[in-house]
Amino acid sequence: MADANSTLDLTRRLSRAARTVKMYGNDHPQSRSDIDNLKKGLDRTMSLEPKTTFVLQGNALLVQEIVQPFKDPATTFLIDSLRSHGVTSITFHAGVAAPEIERVLKILGAKPQDVLEGNNLRSEHTQGYDRVRLNDIKYVAVSGGDAVVHASQVLPAGADASKVASAIHDLTAQADARNTLFGSPGPGTPVPAVAAGPATLEDLFPRVQDLARQGNLGDAQRLVVDFISKAVVPGTVPLGQQIREAMDRIPEGLRGSLAAPAVQEDVSGAVLARNLDGGASPEELQKTFKEFAPNVGDAMVLLEAVARALRASGQGASIETLEKAMRFLPQLEQVQALLTGNVLIVHGNAERRASWKQALSEVGYVVDTAASAKEGLELLLSKANYDALVMDVNLPDRSGGTILSKLTRQKMIVPVVIASPKATTYQFDFEIFSYPKKKFVVVLEPPAIVEAVKEMATRREKAIDEAEQAERTRSREIQEQLLPKQYPPTPGWEVAHLYQPAGDVGGDYLDVFQVDAGRVGLIVGDVSGKGYSAAMVMVMVRSAFRMATAGIASARDAAYRVNRLVSPDVKKGMFITLGYGCLDVPSGRLSLVNCAHNPPFHYSARTKTVRMLASSGLPMGLGNPERFEASVSEEEMELEPGDHLVFYTDGVVEAMNAKKDELGEGPAMEAVKSAAAKGPRAVVDAINAAISKHRDTAPQSDDITILDLCREGGPAPEEEPAAEGEEIPRTLLDE
Repeated sequence: MADANSTLDLTRRLSRAARTVKMYGNDHPQSRSDIDNLKKGLDRTMSLEPKTTFVLQGNALLVQEIVQPFKDPATTFLIDSLRSHGVTSITFHAGVAAPEIERVLKILGAKPQDVLEGNNLRSEHTQGYDRVRLNDIKYVAVSGGDAVVHASQVLPAGADASKVASAIHDLTAQADARNTLFGSPGPGTPVPAVAAGPATLEDLFPRVQDLARQGNLGDAQRLVVDFISKAVVPGTVPLGQQIREAMDRIPEGLRGSLAAPAVQEDVSGAVLARNLDGGASPEELQKTFKEFAPNVGDAMVLLEAVARALRASGQGASIETLEKAMRFLPQLEQVQALLTGNVLIVHGNAERRASWKQALSEVGYVVDTAASAKEGLELLLSKANYDALVMDVNLPDRSGGTILSKLTRQKMIVPVVIASPKATTYQFDFEIFSYPKKKFVVVLEPPAIVEAVKEMATRREKAIDEAEQAERTRSREIQEQLLPKQYPPTPGWEVAHLYQPAGDVGGDYLDVFQVDAGRVGLIVGDVSGKGYSAAMVMVMVRSAFRMATAGIASARDAAYRVNRLVSPDVKKGMFITLGYGCLDVPSGRLSLVNCAHNPPFHYSARTKTVRMLASSGLPMGLGNPERFEASVSEEEMELEPGDHLVFYTDGVVEAMNAKKDELGEGPAMEAVKSAAAKGPRAVVDAINAAISKHRDTAPQSDDITILDLCREGGPAPEEEPAAEGEEIPRTLLDE
């Protein structure tokens, strides 16, 4: 018989297969493997039982009548996927064949609008199966909505009432699902019958009050966030209204701590994170994002809350997921297209579509795909914003030339990459020959496609108008919102920084944040690549450091933990170099790691010398956590009064003049020494002045980021500057 472990295994198999088919289509090797894995799980279950059922019951998923753990990411994904596609139940009967399983997965992988009629699954998708039944299990509300069970398992009408009650009790006693936010619903509403924990928000407050009185405010806040975020679900009441009403129900005495803006951010972020892959409609998500993120600063705060919620749920805050979230922010919806571009791939081979999409996405393009000429034309004509089209000539339903002919007639000249081993043999076909912007590619490896798209998808040829310039300015504001607006309390210390991107959006990262009482974290880093994806990596790293380092005094241990969090979610080929220091404010002790980044400068007020600290470690995000951890060493030091520690990015020492000569470490260290006695702002300004003097008329070649930490005290500034040409000790420079 089925048990909790075996049914959770089935949930994970079905969830994984649905994900990969949605991403790659049925023919991709990974999809084939996951479909086969799902079939094996079903066959094993049905060797003991005649059928396997997956049923949505209210907000819960039942597999073989066993409620699946709601916090498991597979359960969450499957609930959202089933609900968004109008599927209330799936029944697999013994002997089910792979093609029928694939047909079900195709439904879950389709766009909801392609399989729904209104809010219901179209009849053609529920019929024509041999050993699969969709939406065949109905619900019966019993006792004013207190319980909902399978109709097939309720005793027939007229049976002894005590037996009916006993049967219902036996069935519903298994449930371990969520209850509703505001108490019992009206009669006939499908809800789980039994819930673990409090039934309503009001029932939760005594426990919350106890925790608050005991000083466990963090645990109290987490309880409230967890309860409200799970209880807010798509329906007739907008998500934003549900969140606000829930926060308003918090008692006056607890409101100061539990209805604080940070708590509301976490609630909103958790609700939005749960609905990114289904559940709420795109319009509802956009409305909710707009409500809680009316400006760019709020948008970045909310995005970090989404990232925290995704990590807390075990899903991971991948770049793709964060980019998906960003697209729902109304004031940012055009930013990614301006920074990179939109590309459409039309090809009949699912594996080719997937590999090309991945390669183009990794360099920053927003990519849509279509499997046929008909689907491709619909996207081209409906969106009308593609900067390049990649297509095969021979498509499953018609020639690719018909797409070009249609675009010509519509006066929509999209640059096209014609990708086919025999592409050039079609160059004199009239539709292709007469199309003005095209490139033929016969090598179909992803790098070749990327290079062809880069060549053809030249960004707007016309001058940037005022509206576009405003969007570019806003895109820069996105990253500026990641900079510290104010430093955490550091009595006895001074901090100053400079952030100067080379273009609209840079790849540098800077943060100063509170680790815990008495400790402050300082980070300067550089993300490989620029633009939108780099910004998403910064959001991921920033949220990971702020979430995962509390209570960790060792910079090395913190780096280990953050790397394990972010590595699975960074796109292949991207990585992060950074220096991270954890300062114990009262004592001046500093724990420091360097992950393939420029080594910091240390100025000693006692010896009046500047040295470069040792550098070690691999970048974050490259995978293989064990290799990363073996490479990272930790340096511990104590900063004395008047000492400085200067973090910077390679845009400082690699700043080039017109002759392409780099500034180098020497002049930067000289600048540190000359200004150290005047404080950190003077040091930052001196380094920047040295860069400007070296560059002269040459343009800024890379982002410039500087962060200086100085312990107050030490000798007073000297009257005379240091003699010109004085040699600067560079301890460890040549190690």
